[in-house]
Amino acid sequence: MATDRETKALLKALVDGQVKLAEGQTQLSARVDHLAARLDTFAEKITTDITRLTGRLDAFAEVVVRGFTESAGRDIATDKRVDGLEARVAKLEQR
Repeated sequence: MATDRETKALLKALVDGQVKLAEGQTQLSARVDHLAARLDTFAEKITTDITRLTGRLDAFAEVVVRGFTESAGRDIATDKRVDGLEARVAKLEQR
């Protein structure tokens, strides 16, 4: 009979261990699902932030290029005006 008691105790411990294991697996699965949802939310937020940052960088690059272009245009216009004035001065000096 001692063996039956020991066997029953071992079976009860085994069943209890299986129940705890199943509960642990359920909790782990719930945590993994929760973390996966949070990861998806984080990925969406990061994607949105990167898209917004890309737009800002594109706008900044456009402003910088336009600034250089307009500055170069002003330099060319100024150079033409200076050349014209120098030509007039040269004509006046010849007289």
